[in-house]
Amino acid sequence: MSKKSRDLASAAMALLAERFPHCFDERNRRPLKIGINADVIVTMTGTMTARDVANALRFYTGSVLYQRALTAGAGRLDLDGNLAGTVTPEEEAAALAKQRAWVARKAVGAANTAKAKPQVVAGPKRLTLADLKQAAKERKRRQQAA
Repeated sequence: MSKKSRDLASAAMALLAERFPHCFDERNRRPLKIGINADVIVTMTGTMTARDVANALRFYTGSVLYQRALTAGAGRLDLDGNLAGTVTPEEEAAALAKQRAWVARKAVGAANTAKAKPQVVAGPKRLTLADLKQAAKERKRRQQAA
């Protein structure tokens, strides 16, 4: 997600958190009701597009804090903060797999960064003023000898 997309999604999430404070909490992310995007689209018609809602929810649910909240048996919230289902063991396993993939990707990135040392390419030696003066003296000496 680009910085611009992230900023737009963050702004949309701020709007959703203001409108639905019992459902969207940045500091205490809780699992959301399955299909909550349809409820948000209907409620926010005229304020946000379906694409804005999808991006905001992807931003919210794609975070590490949200994925960690997906534990089997945890309650899912609707827009009013009421319970609307629970997290299944399969959903918890999927969240754990996603977290492991993040850790692995981060480790690979750190290893690549450590390996990728900048290589200094040695180009031709730059001539200094002293080099130029010496070359001029040698030229004069060759011309006089000839």
